[in-house]
Order: sequence, then C-alpha cells, then structure tokens
Amino acid sequence: MPTIGRGGVVVHEISAPGMGSGGAAPAEDWTRPSDWITLPALVDGDEKVVGIYAVYNHDSNFVAFRCSGAYTVDWGDGGAPEDVAANTTAEHCYDSDDYTALGAGTECIRGYRQALITITPQVGQNLTAVSFNYRHSQTGLNAYRSQWLDITVAGANITSLAVGGTVGNLAMLERCRWVGSINAGLTNMASMFFSCYSLQSVPAFDTGNVKNMVTMFSGCRSLQSVPAFDTGNVTNMDMMFFSCCSLQSVPAFDTGKVESMANMFDSCYSLQSVPAFDTGNVKNMAMMFSGCYSLQSVPAFDTGNVTNMDRMFSSCYSLGAAPIQGTVIDHSFASCKLSRDELVAIFQGLGTVTGKTITITGNWGIAALSAADRAIATGKGWTIAE
Repeated sequence: MPTIGRGGVVVHEISAPGMGSGGAAPAEDWTRPSDWITLPALVDGDEKVVGIYAVYNHDSNFVAFRCSGAYTVDWGDGGAPEDVAANTTAEHCYDSDDYTALGAGTECIRGYRQALITITPQVGQNLTAVSFNYRHSQTGLNAYRSQWLDITVAGANITSLAVGGTVGNLAMLERCRWVGSINAGLTNMASMFFSCYSLQSVPAFDTGNVKNMVTMFSGCRSLQSVPAFDTGNVTNMDMMFFSCCSLQSVPAFDTGKVESMANMFDSCYSLQSVPAFDTGNVKNMAMMFSGCYSLQSVPAFDTGNVTNMDRMFSSCYSLGAAPIQGTVIDHSFASCKLSRDELVAIFQGLGTVTGKTITITGNWGIAALSAADRAIATGKGWTIAE
C-alpha cells in the first residue's frame, strides 16, 4: 500500500537510506537535511513537479529534463518562467552569478546553494510524461551527474515517469515522492530508477497494469529490498535488479506472465536466495544470476520452456543447491559449490534431449559421483562436461 501522509494525501515515496518526508509518514528513519529549502506542499489533484537542484559556485551547473504536454518551467533563479513545447527538452545552466543571487538562505553545509525548480502544464495542457533522463546540449560537455536533491511529482495524467537513467544520472538524488493518484494506464516502468545510486528503499507502488520492468532498478547500488509489487501483468524483467549489489532479498513476485528474466539479478553480490518464481512461460534466463557471489540456492524453477540459459550461474561461487526442472538446452553450473547429492538432484530434473551438454566442472561433489549417478543424465541424452 502507498504511505498516507497527514490530511489523507497519498504519498508514494522513493528514498535513500531511511527517508522520511515533510508531512508524510516516514518510510524509514532518514532525516531530511535541516538546511535544505522547503518544497511547496502538493496535494492530490495537483499537476506539478517541484524539486531542489544543487548550485555550486561555478559556471557549470547544467540541468535538463523533458515533459509532455506543453509545460512551463520556473528555474528558481529570479528569471521569468520559460514556456517549453511538449516533448522538447528544457535546459538551463546556473552560473556563479546565480549562485550569489540565490542568497545565503539557500546555503547547505555540503557546499552548494539550492534552486527551487517548478514545472507546471501550460493552460489547457496536462502533464502526461516526465523524464529526468536528459543531458544539457552544451557543446563539448562531458558526461556529468545531475544535481537534483529532492523531487516531488503530482499528476494523475502522467503515464510515464523516468527518474533515473544513464544520461541524466541522478546520483545525488536523495528523495523522490509521488503525491496523489497514480494513473491507472501506467504500463511501463522500464529504467524508472536506473542508476539512482543512493536509493535504498521504495514504496509499494500500484503496479497492477505494468507490463515492462526492464532495468527498473538497474544500478541502484544501495537498494536492499523492494515491496511485493503486483507483477501479475509483467512480461519482461530483464536486468530489473542488474548491479543492485546490496540487494539481499526479493518477494515472491507473481511471474506467471513473464517471458524474459535475462540478467535479472546480474552482479547482485549480496543476494543469497530467491523465492520459487513461476517460470513456466520464461524463455530467456541468460545471465540471470551471473555474478551473484553470495547466492546459496535457487528453487526448483521450471525451465522446460527456456531457450537461452547462457551463463545463467556464471561466477555463482557459493551456489550449493539448484534443482531446476525440465531443462532441455545446454547450460552450465561451472565453478559452483555443488555436492554429489545436489548434482544428482540436478541430473534428476533434466529433460530428455538429444545431443545436449550440461557442464559441472569445478564442483567439489564431482569426485563422489558414481557411474549410476552419471547415467541419470546420460540416459536422457545428455553429455556431462566435468
């Protein structure tokens, strides 16, 4: 369920470690820095985005984003608001004069001053999409990290929200909130929090209509857990938690319609186990657990329809149990830590094939395998590479 703020305002809050909120029931014990400027209060029914942007004492404080429909931006530097056409990138650069003009009341002990950026739809328009995954077009500008600190979004007509991304790189963002109703037509959360490095927890968004969660949390290096999202309509979870190296657990998502889980937990160093997902419709599990150094076990996944398991368990050095069922394609458990009993359990779960190979090199249990044990696999048409 979403968190409910004072006055009954629905607040969906995304946060870095332990983030509470001004006016919302705290999701964790994070304290908003006392020298951050106050964001305007938004309520259910508003169509507006407000955010704090860090401005340093130099001429290179670049910011860019894009919205639909036509919108107006107040950059918070004392200048006139700027009208921007729908699907057009709004961009700005604060210089050292702007830093001075922002005034002492906006100073932060961390070394910057703060500009309040406000985005509103133009008359007769609605905000239908908001993306912070854009970079300023200044010639010769190298890749940089956006200086957003705190963002609040309100807009029942918004069907697409991209907070993170490889281009925008909101590495300094410590909180993002959604106030009010979430559009029931929201079906795509791909890359929604991509590379939000400080993100540690997320609220239980209404995801009942979402079909695409590709790279949703990819690069969220501090993320430790996620709620039990409604994923009953999701078909693609590729790279959903790629490089979430602090992720320790995931709920038992409804994955009955999911067709691809490639790289889903790739480079997830802290993950030790996963629930028994319904994988009956999954076709692609390539590198699903690649680089999961701490992974101890996986359940008896149904892999009978999987057509790609390339490096599914690559570098899973701690894997001690993986009794997957019905596999009919080449796959490998090389360099895991499987015992004789667990290797036999894997052989028992294999489907019947012609000319396929299962690789088990580097597992300590190989030495204890008997001819009869190996015959469980070879009798189904498998070649054992050991």
